[in-house]
Amino acid sequence: MARSVFRDLFSEEEAAELEMRAKLLSAVNKWLDKSGLTQTQPAEQLGIPVAGRGLGRAPTR
Repeated sequence: MARSVFRDLFSEEEAAELEMRAKLLSAVNKWLDKSGLTQTQPAEQLGIPVAGRGLGRAPTR
């Protein structure tokens, strides 16, 4: 496996956490793409605030 850019920029502990977050977000994004849902739909179901809601901005995705 290639060395992560996080390891070049952060401490080992921070790099490990950032790598884990990146992998998690990548997996969530892949699932979202396969699900056919917009980002807003699962966010609302989970009670997660959606950026732009109530601010006159278009929803993401």
